[in-house]
Amino acid sequence: MRRLANVQALIVDDNPQMRALIRTLLRGGGLTRTTEAEGADEALELAAAARMDVVFADWLMRPTDGLTFVRTLRRSSGRSADAAIVMVSAHSEASRVIAARDAGVNSFLVKPISARSLFHHLSTALNEDRPFVRCAAYVGPDRRRGAAPGYRGPFRRASDHAGEVVEIG
Repeated sequence: MRRLANVQALIVDDNPQMRALIRTLLRGGGLTRTTEAEGADEALELAAAARMDVVFADWLMRPTDGLTFVRTLRRSSGRSADAAIVMVSAHSEASRVIAARDAGVNSFLVKPISARSLFHHLSTALNEDRPFVRCAAYVGPDRRRGAAPGYRGPFRRASDHAGEVVEIG
């Protein structure tokens, strides 16, 4: 497990109180290297300029929502394109969780948040051993959380295409 004192976090939320809450909880738990952004454009600039280990992104932001931000960050050539991402939302419908997963998030944190839930999702995002996938249809951590026993081939589903380029690393 990484030492939290060495982790660089970016908090992206258009609500200053939510940014302050996440920052305070992180600092209380020993993660003191935090940067904040009011919106997606500012966050993308920060993530391109400096290496972030983890990004906390709110789903409901204006003018660019968190889902669009995550997709843009993942497809960027910035220094933080492969950072762990925790999506933060007050909406926990399965469709939103699936959409966030398919956009490339590592973990989905539901509001109201507590220190325990925040650090559970932070730990999950930073410590999961899932390869990072880059292909035409998806960029992000491998969406499968487990390996199929005995699997030996390059494709796992009928929809996988031999002509699609996949970079895992």
